[in-house]
Amino acid sequence: MKTLALFCTIVASALSAPLSSETDSSRYNYAIDVAQTVSAQTFKCIFDQGYKTAFVRVYKPDGTGSVDQAGVQNVFNAHNGRLGTEVYVTPSVQSNKQASQQFNEVQSALQQAGIGFRTVWLQVTSPINWGSNQQFNIQFISEFFQAAQAAGVNVGVYTNWYDWSQITGSWSGWSTQQAVQLWYWSAYGVGPSVESPSNFNDFRAFGGWTQGAMKQFGLQSNVCGVTFNRNAYSVSSYAAESRSEAAVEKKAGEKVVVGTLFG
Repeated sequence: MKTLALFCTIVASALSAPLSSETDSSRYNYAIDVAQTVSAQTFKCIFDQGYKTAFVRVYKPDGTGSVDQAGVQNVFNAHNGRLGTEVYVTPSVQSNKQASQQFNEVQSALQQAGIGFRTVWLQVTSPINWGSNQQFNIQFISEFFQAAQAAGVNVGVYTNWYDWSQITGSWSGWSTQQAVQLWYWSAYGVGPSVESPSNFNDFRAFGGWTQGAMKQFGLQSNVCGVTFNRNAYSVSSYAAESRSEAAVEKKAGEKVVVGTLFG
């Protein structure tokens, strides 16, 4: 995620530390987020390294915006690799498609693939991609939230205090619509050597949020031959671990469900 991180490449020399060495491994579970195709075998390798959940992109901003079919396949691949699965949307804000249409395209694609849909995460980063009209940006985000709410789908936002301030002017009106989970990013740069601590000690309240549900602390780490971003979430939050594992431990033939981590 983040504009730079979306162009992930395989960097064999960029090896991240094993999760067993993480200072806060007893308090937090770890997740990855990816925007490229990852095989089920590779997801299983990532699971074996200690990661619990994969966040996969299912909508991309190319052109006027479109469903990321590689991401839809990644849902199945991550599930088969024993990872809990969440989906995120990188919207095409400046296109002629309304936010509700972009949400509906995601919902339709997941339904057609036979995937259950409980939560969607909206990426609100890279202010240059949103433009300077904060009121328009707020309207777009609000419309996306409303479309999800009408469909009975929970919503989360991927952003941080600076991006949210630049894009929305620190808007907090979302709180009058529905509870919106926060996934915030805080990394010192790109690569394992400049990760921030894998905890929430650096969180600062903004935009109506007083706590984060998940933190992206590392950009472009390499494990199992694939590059991804690293994230942490509390073991106790929302019974997240048990819900994620329950979504994976399904019998053959049962529907794959995404978005069970906090929803």
